[in-house]
Amino acid sequence: MKRSISILAVLAVVFAMGASSASAQDSWTGMWEVKVVNLTTQQVMTPFLLATHSHDSMIFTPGMPASEALEAIAEGGDTMPLQMMLEGMSSVMSVETGMAMTPPGRSATLQISGSGMHRYLSLVSMLVPTNDAFVAATMELPTMPGAMMTYAHAWDAGTEANDESCEHIPGRDMWPECADAHTHPEHAHGEGFVTIHNGITGVGDFGPDRDWKNPVAMITVTRIQ
Repeated sequence: MKRSISILAVLAVVFAMGASSASAQDSWTGMWEVKVVNLTTQQVMTPFLLATHSHDSMIFTPGMPASEALEAIAEGGDTMPLQMMLEGMSSVMSVETGMAMTPPGRSATLQISGSGMHRYLSLVSMLVPTNDAFVAATMELPTMPGAMMTYAHAWDAGTEANDESCEHIPGRDMWPECADAHTHPEHAHGEGFVTIHNGITGVGDFGPDRDWKNPVAMITVTRIQ
Protein backbone atom coordinates (compact mmCIF):
# COMPACT_ATOMS: atom_id res chain seq x y z
CA MET A 1 0.00 0.00 0.00
CA LYS A 2 2.79 2.40 0.94
CA ARG A 3 4.60 1.53 -2.33
CA SER A 4 1.50 2.43 -4.35
CA ILE A 5 1.16 5.76 -2.54
CA SER A 6 4.85 6.47 -3.17
CA ILE A 7 4.52 5.79 -6.90
CA LEU A 8 1.44 8.01 -7.10
CA ALA A 9 3.33 10.78 -5.32
CA VAL A 10 6.22 10.55 -7.80
CA LEU A 11 3.81 10.61 -10.75
CA ALA A 12 2.07 13.66 -9.29
CA VAL A 13 5.41 15.49 -9.08
CA VAL A 14 6.32 14.50 -12.65
CA PHE A 15 2.98 15.71 -14.00
CA ALA A 16 3.27 18.94 -12.02
CA MET A 17 6.76 19.54 -13.43
CA GLY A 18 5.50 18.89 -16.94
CA ALA A 19 2.59 21.28 -16.49
CA SER A 20 4.92 23.91 -15.05
CA SER A 21 7.31 23.50 -17.99
CA ALA A 22 4.46 23.76 -20.52
CA SER A 23 3.16 26.84 -18.72
CA ALA A 24 6.62 28.45 -18.91
CA GLN A 25 6.85 27.67 -22.63
CA ASP A 26 3.49 29.35 -23.23
CA SER A 27 4.08 32.43 -21.08
CA TRP A 28 6.54 34.37 -23.22
CA THR A 29 5.63 37.30 -25.48
CA GLY A 30 7.69 39.24 -27.98
CA MET A 31 7.89 41.31 -31.15
CA TRP A 32 9.19 40.20 -34.54
CA GLU A 33 10.23 41.92 -37.76
CA VAL A 34 9.07 40.15 -40.90
CA LYS A 35 10.74 40.91 -44.24
CA VAL A 36 9.24 39.45 -47.44
CA VAL A 37 11.19 39.61 -50.71
CA ASN A 38 9.32 39.20 -54.01
CA LEU A 39 11.38 36.64 -55.97
CA THR A 40 9.31 36.80 -59.18
CA THR A 41 10.30 38.84 -62.22
CA GLN A 42 6.87 39.84 -63.54
CA GLN A 43 4.40 39.55 -60.65
CA VAL A 44 3.43 42.24 -58.14
CA MET A 45 2.39 41.25 -54.61
CA THR A 46 -0.51 43.12 -53.02
CA PRO A 47 -0.17 44.43 -49.43
CA PHE A 48 0.57 41.55 -47.08
CA LEU A 49 -1.59 40.38 -44.22
CA LEU A 50 0.26 38.86 -41.25
CA ALA A 51 -1.23 37.06 -38.26
CA THR A 52 0.11 35.33 -35.16
CA HIS A 53 -2.06 32.50 -33.91
CA SER A 54 -2.23 29.08 -32.28
CA HIS A 55 -1.75 25.83 -34.22
CA ASP A 56 -5.48 25.40 -34.89
CA SER A 57 -6.07 28.66 -36.78
CA MET A 58 -4.50 28.07 -40.18
CA ILE A 59 -5.60 30.42 -42.99
CA PHE A 60 -6.17 27.57 -45.45
CA THR A 61 -5.75 23.83 -45.92
CA PRO A 62 -4.36 22.45 -49.21
CA GLY A 63 -6.92 20.30 -50.97
CA MET A 64 -9.83 22.01 -49.23
CA PRO A 65 -12.06 24.89 -50.47
CA ALA A 66 -10.83 28.42 -49.77
CA SER A 67 -12.83 30.56 -47.38
CA GLU A 68 -14.63 33.64 -48.72
CA ALA A 69 -12.12 35.77 -46.81
CA LEU A 70 -9.18 34.08 -48.56
CA GLU A 71 -11.02 34.36 -51.88
CA ALA A 72 -11.19 38.14 -51.41
CA ILE A 73 -7.41 38.29 -51.17
CA ALA A 74 -6.67 35.77 -53.93
CA GLU A 75 -8.98 37.43 -56.47
CA GLY A 76 -8.65 41.09 -55.56
CA GLY A 77 -6.01 41.64 -52.88
CA ASP A 78 -8.67 42.71 -50.37
CA THR A 79 -7.35 41.89 -46.87
CA MET A 80 -10.26 43.37 -44.89
CA PRO A 81 -12.55 40.28 -44.78
CA LEU A 82 -9.74 38.03 -43.55
CA GLN A 83 -8.52 40.66 -41.10
CA MET A 84 -12.00 40.98 -39.59
CA MET A 85 -12.42 37.21 -39.40
CA LEU A 86 -9.06 36.67 -37.68
CA GLU A 87 -9.49 39.55 -35.25
CA GLY A 88 -12.68 37.91 -34.02
CA MET A 89 -10.91 34.66 -33.09
CA SER A 90 -9.55 34.04 -29.58
CA SER A 91 -6.83 31.82 -31.05
CA VAL A 92 -5.36 34.81 -32.92
CA MET A 93 -3.16 37.30 -31.06
CA SER A 94 -2.25 39.94 -33.64
CA VAL A 95 -3.11 40.88 -37.22
CA GLU A 96 -1.08 43.38 -39.26
CA THR A 97 -1.52 44.55 -42.86
CA GLY A 98 0.86 46.35 -45.18
CA MET A 99 0.09 49.56 -47.02
CA ALA A 100 1.88 49.17 -50.35
CA MET A 101 2.37 46.78 -53.26
CA THR A 102 5.65 44.87 -53.48
CA PRO A 103 7.07 44.86 -57.04
CA PRO A 104 9.42 42.17 -58.38
CA GLY A 105 12.78 42.17 -56.62
CA ARG A 106 11.58 44.47 -53.86
CA SER A 107 10.65 43.74 -50.24
CA ALA A 108 8.01 44.56 -47.66
CA THR A 109 8.78 44.78 -43.93
CA LEU A 110 6.23 44.60 -41.11
CA GLN A 111 6.34 44.06 -37.36
CA ILE A 112 4.03 41.82 -35.36
CA SER A 113 3.69 40.55 -31.78
CA GLY A 114 3.42 36.92 -30.74
CA SER A 115 3.43 34.70 -27.66
CA GLY A 116 3.91 31.15 -26.50
CA MET A 117 0.21 30.52 -26.95
CA HIS A 118 0.27 32.20 -30.37
CA ARG A 119 3.63 31.07 -31.70
CA TYR A 120 2.66 30.58 -35.34
CA LEU A 121 3.05 33.28 -37.99
CA SER A 122 1.05 33.23 -41.21
CA LEU A 123 1.20 35.65 -44.13
CA VAL A 124 -0.75 35.98 -47.37
CA SER A 125 -0.82 38.26 -50.44
CA MET A 126 -2.21 38.15 -53.97
CA LEU A 127 -0.03 37.77 -57.06
CA VAL A 128 -1.05 40.06 -59.90
CA PRO A 129 -1.68 39.79 -62.76
CA THR A 130 -3.39 36.45 -62.04
CA ASN A 131 -6.96 35.28 -61.56
CA ASP A 132 -6.66 33.87 -58.03
CA ALA A 133 -3.02 33.16 -57.21
CA PHE A 134 -1.73 34.00 -53.77
CA VAL A 135 1.54 33.66 -51.90
CA ALA A 136 1.25 32.24 -48.39
CA ALA A 137 3.34 30.64 -45.67
CA THR A 138 3.01 29.54 -42.05
CA MET A 139 5.96 29.10 -39.69
CA GLU A 140 6.75 28.90 -36.01
CA LEU A 141 8.19 32.11 -34.59
CA PRO A 142 11.88 31.93 -33.62
CA THR A 143 12.37 32.51 -29.89
CA MET A 144 16.16 32.88 -29.93
CA PRO A 145 18.11 35.97 -31.08
CA GLY A 146 18.97 36.08 -34.76
CA ALA A 147 16.99 35.61 -37.95
CA MET A 148 15.13 32.64 -39.40
CA MET A 149 14.58 32.37 -43.16
CA THR A 150 12.07 30.38 -45.16
CA TYR A 151 10.45 30.44 -48.60
CA ALA A 152 6.84 30.69 -49.76
CA HIS A 153 5.11 29.16 -52.77
CA ALA A 154 2.32 30.45 -54.98
CA TRP A 155 -1.05 28.82 -54.37
CA ASP A 156 -4.22 28.66 -56.47
CA ALA A 157 -7.33 29.49 -54.43
CA GLY A 158 -9.45 27.44 -56.84
CA THR A 159 -12.22 30.04 -56.73
CA GLU A 160 -11.82 31.41 -60.26
CA ALA A 161 -10.88 29.86 -63.59
CA ASN A 162 -7.35 30.65 -64.73
CA ASP A 163 -8.36 32.20 -68.04
CA GLU A 164 -5.59 34.86 -67.70
CA SER A 165 -8.02 37.41 -69.10
CA CYS A 166 -7.70 41.16 -68.46
CA GLU A 167 -11.47 41.16 -67.96
CA HIS A 168 -11.14 39.03 -64.83
CA ILE A 169 -7.89 40.33 -63.32
CA PRO A 170 -7.71 43.44 -61.07
CA GLY A 171 -5.71 46.50 -62.08
CA ARG A 172 -6.55 46.34 -65.77
CA ASP A 173 -5.04 49.78 -66.42
CA MET A 174 -1.73 48.67 -64.89
CA TRP A 175 -0.91 46.03 -67.50
CA PRO A 176 0.19 46.90 -71.05
CA GLU A 177 -1.27 43.60 -72.27
CA CYS A 178 -4.73 44.92 -71.45
CA ALA A 179 -4.59 48.04 -73.65
CA ASP A 180 -6.14 46.29 -76.66
CA ALA A 181 -7.48 43.17 -74.97
CA HIS A 182 -10.74 41.61 -76.08
CA THR A 183 -13.59 41.08 -73.64
CA HIS A 184 -14.32 37.59 -72.32
CA PRO A 185 -17.98 37.56 -71.21
CA GLU A 186 -18.02 33.92 -70.10
CA HIS A 187 -16.14 33.06 -66.95
CA ALA A 188 -16.04 29.56 -65.48
CA HIS A 189 -15.59 28.63 -61.84
CA GLY A 190 -12.25 27.43 -60.56
CA GLU A 191 -11.08 24.05 -59.32
CA GLY A 192 -12.98 24.37 -56.04
CA PHE A 193 -10.04 23.73 -53.71
CA VAL A 194 -6.65 25.19 -52.86
CA THR A 195 -3.69 23.74 -54.72
CA ILE A 196 -0.20 24.72 -55.88
CA HIS A 197 -0.54 27.18 -58.77
CA ASN A 198 0.47 26.14 -62.29
CA GLY A 199 1.65 29.65 -63.16
CA ILE A 200 0.91 31.74 -66.25
CA THR A 201 0.56 29.52 -69.31
CA GLY A 202 -0.29 32.06 -72.03
CA VAL A 203 -3.88 30.91 -72.68
CA GLY A 204 -5.31 34.44 -72.34
CA ASP A 205 -4.07 38.02 -72.60
CA PHE A 206 -0.83 37.44 -70.68
CA GLY A 207 2.19 35.73 -72.15
CA PRO A 208 4.37 33.13 -70.44
CA ASP A 209 6.91 35.86 -69.65
CA ARG A 210 4.59 36.64 -66.72
CA ASP A 211 5.18 33.14 -65.38
CA TRP A 212 7.21 32.25 -62.28
CA LYS A 213 8.93 29.32 -60.67
CA ASN A 214 8.34 28.42 -57.04
CA PRO A 215 9.27 29.63 -54.51
CA VAL A 216 7.96 33.15 -55.15
CA ALA A 217 8.98 34.84 -51.89
CA MET A 218 11.79 34.73 -49.32
CA ILE A 219 10.76 35.44 -45.73
CA THR A 220 13.13 36.50 -42.97
CA VAL A 221 11.78 36.66 -39.41
CA THR A 222 13.84 38.34 -36.69
CA ARG A 223 12.95 38.67 -33.01
CA ILE A 224 13.44 42.30 -32.01
CA GLN A 225 11.94 42.29 -28.51
